[in-house]
Amino acid sequence: MKVWEWYFLVAIATALLITTFFTRNIYTAIGTFALAMYLKKHSHKIPLPKQFKKYSIVSQKTKTIVEAEKE
Repeated sequence: MKVWEWYFLVAIATALLITTFFTRNIYTAIGTFALAMYLKKHSHKIPLPKQFKKYSIVSQKTKTIVEAEKE
């Protein structure tokens, strides 16, 4: 799966989820959940966007700092 395709499908899933709350359509919610599970299978192959690579992630539970990938 291409990176732009994955991000596009994530945007569509987000929009579908938001509209599901307004329309209260359970079938759309189930379809959005299935799309999210499909996208999760491919998430380990998708790199972070370049603008987020400069940030660090701080875990509140373990008090550790995780650096984002550097290129």
